[in-house]
Amino acid sequence: MTISRRRCLLQGAALASATRTMFAQAETPVILRFPDVPFDAGRPLKVAVSTSGFTSCQVQVQASTGPFKLQSREWGTEPDRPNSTVLTDKMPGADREKFQVSAVMRPTRKKIPSMSLVLSQDGAMDPKRLEQVAQRVRFVQDPAPVAAEGHFELDLSLASDVEVSIWRGESTHGVPLYTVRIPNVARGVNPVPWDLRTSRKAKVAPGRYLAWLVCSPKDPQLSATNMFSTFGVV
Repeated sequence: MTISRRRCLLQGAALASATRTMFAQAETPVILRFPDVPFDAGRPLKVAVSTSGFTSCQVQVQASTGPFKLQSREWGTEPDRPNSTVLTDKMPGADREKFQVSAVMRPTRKKIPSMSLVLSQDGAMDPKRLEQVAQRVRFVQDPAPVAAEGHFELDLSLASDVEVSIWRGESTHGVPLYTVRIPNVARGVNPVPWDLRTSRKAKVAPGRYLAWLVCSPKDPQLSATNMFSTFGVV
């Protein structure tokens, strides 16, 4: 029996897809739990993610009370190739109602990749522009030597006040070990430094860390942009 070239290609693609899925499922899922985030009702919600390694990634937004839930498709991400989507054209509920935000990664290797995530309610924000923002906000450098220091890069469309909170681990449970408020950060690309010390000036231990950066435009009629970044310290 003669097998056509087209059939061979299709079978090869299916086998490759199954192999990627098998390896992705072989590693333990990494669940990132972010803080409850307030969103404005009636506005869209867009998300962009970027990862440092090969993994699958899905973002979930769920009402703190009630069954309402949004989720992205499960992206197969590659290093430094961001993805984005519109989760909804119109958020439900009341203004400033809080929603639980989480993400699930299924790495294809034992090393846990870092991930940055950006949530925006700016109706004029192009998804590709949002991907650039997600790409930049990753911690530099990653992993960071504990004796050194590093920074996040904020790519802002508008001048904003920025609040930074950092936790150790993959969850924002409990009190953050570091917080700072930076007023009047200019439009454009701006470094936000962190010297790998707690708010009490103690050096942090090696491990995984999660940062939440809330960027609030000076115009109170505009919604804040929420950025998250996970990274390692060695």
